[in-house]
Parts: sequence; structure tokens; C-alpha cells
Amino acid sequence: MSMYGYEIVQTLIVDIEPDVNVKRAMNEINA
Repeated sequence: MSMYGYEIVQTLIVDIEPDVNVKRAMNEINA
């Protein structure tokens, strides 16, 4: 995943503070 796309995801996670399961799923997608 490009750094640009990764930063967008990080910003969205910080802004909306999703459920822990959502954060975990996003981390698995990024890994």
C-alpha cells in the first residue's frame, strides 16, 4: 500500500475513532 493511501487511512482512523474490531481489521489489511 502506498504511503499516501496509508496516511489517508491513518487520518480516517484518528478522526472517526472506529470500533476496536474495525481498527484491527484495518491493521490486518495494511499489514
